[in-house]
Amino acid sequence: MSEALLMPTAEVADQIITMTPVIIDDTSEYNYAEALQKAIYFYEAQKSGPGVTGGQVIWRGDASLVDTVVPLQPIGPGGTGTNMSQSFIDAHRQWLDPEGKGTIDVSGGFYDAGDHVKFGLPQGYTASTLGWALYEFKQAFIDTELETPMVEILRWFTDYFLRSTFRNEQGDIIAFAYHVGDGNLDHKVWSPPEVQKLPRPVYLATTETPASDVCAEAAASLTLMYLNVKETDPTYATTCLDSAQALYRFASNNRGISFSGGFYNSSDDNDELAWAAIWLYVATNKWAYLNDIIAVDAHERYTGYLKKLLPTTADTWQNTWVHSWDTVWGGVFLKLAQTTDDRHFWDIARWNLEYWSGI
Repeated sequence: MSEALLMPTAEVADQIITMTPVIIDDTSEYNYAEALQKAIYFYEAQKSGPGVTGGQVIWRGDASLVDTVVPLQPIGPGGTGTNMSQSFIDAHRQWLDPEGKGTIDVSGGFYDAGDHVKFGLPQGYTASTLGWALYEFKQAFIDTELETPMVEILRWFTDYFLRSTFRNEQGDIIAFAYHVGDGNLDHKVWSPPEVQKLPRPVYLATTETPASDVCAEAAASLTLMYLNVKETDPTYATTCLDSAQALYRFASNNRGISFSGGFYNSSDDNDELAWAAIWLYVATNKWAYLNDIIAVDAHERYTGYLKKLLPTTADTWQNTWVHSWDTVWGGVFLKLAQTTDDRHFWDIARWNLEYWSGI
């Protein structure tokens, strides 16, 4: 496909990054590079938080600045605050609010669609899948001069995840903020986020309110950021990997399904945990991560995350669903197949691809 790539058109390029359009192959009927460029441009329009003003989308500005000063209190009648109990806040205040401001900063990230809620599962799934694309096809991004814009988008995601992660002196996770806003209220107001003044409650994963699915997605995203920038920005990459390992550890030890307000209900967390684990294995080569997925007992019965789908190593599975915000098994099996070169995993991954491609 790389031979058919074209450089983005000048009109679109002027709005995203400064570049001189270069035709790589003018025999192609379609300009795939421009399609890629516009796909990245979409995320520029979805940014939340400070720092949006002066960006690539000139009609966007800083938005949802209330996310920088969320009251460190349980959600009250006015709809502001967090899902943490007062007792939990009091017990962990030194790590949640080390400067004693009485607030937490969970700004940044991306809005979901035409609304202005920051939903946990779609945020994490999107960040990890975009990171996966850059990891697998980096040369295509380089050839089209889109590597830098892609990394900038990914960093907007990972900066948000890092900002939303609260840890103690030992590096253990105290809380991870993953959902900001009230979907039911937001959907009743048709206005740009720059002028909205709606209450924006914040939901955090804690030992009291576990949300292993979104913590694992964030861990996968941060691990992929490490893989993508470890050569160009090793300090930031190391920070991402360290937080990814902590989030995965926290998710593994505190299983539970995230809050979505009824908009993106999670069906399970085994796929997200497996997704994080396979990427952590790729990044660290530590067997424990892979074993968390494929572990079996003496009778070849799966005891790792795969037990959700496969009772034993002799069983197979026909995945009729796409790699998406609620199920990332498609991606898990592709990486398992690539990483282990196990024929069984290749068969499952290939069946899913052929099912959707009609081959």
